[in-house]
Amino acid sequence: MTDNHRNGGKQIEDLILLAQERLDQDRREELESLIANDSKLASLYQIICELVAAGRQLKAADISTIAQSLGEQIFVDYQRQRRAPGLKHAITLFDSKDMPLPQGVRPAAVDTRRLKYQLPRGQVEIEIYPISLASFEIVGMILDAGEPAPYTIVVGTRRREQRFTSDKVDLFRIPRISRGKHDLRIYSAERLIGTIELEL
Repeated sequence: MTDNHRNGGKQIEDLILLAQERLDQDRREELESLIANDSKLASLYQIICELVAAGRQLKAADISTIAQSLGEQIFVDYQRQRRAPGLKHAITLFDSKDMPLPQGVRPAAVDTRRLKYQLPRGQVEIEIYPISLASFEIVGMILDAGEPAPYTIVVGTRRREQRFTSDKVDLFRIPRISRGKHDLRIYSAERLIGTIELEL
């Protein structure tokens, strides 16, 4: 294990303790200052707070493992934002594939995958349902984007582009999408407001 991984693991443990209000004052103030000045750390702390609040039955080790995985994904997402700011890459806030299964539940029995993303403004929640071995249905909702609706979700390249429009409650549905990597580009009045890189 490298020093970076060791230090990252210790920081995640301290973030969990902070969310549980179990840190001493000096360390709490130190972490709160770091969070206030680091958007990646702030995103990770938000995830940890939600895990602690929603998953009281989870062990600290489970929360740490989930946070570590999502923390790595957040770093990747922020790197994408830096490399191509015009694409407005979304930041992964939650991915149910990282959640431990309840005891006795087989992976094959859990069909639905849930994800949550942070856009530059607002959030997107997505549910993915398998409809065959090689294809999926996606249902999503755009939340608090503060942009004119309806929204247009564009999948694919210009030569094979598919467009889907959100309804009056900002819900959208992609009835069939193949296994693989896809960019979901979200537009408001023809203006790009976010890009989600999704691997199915």
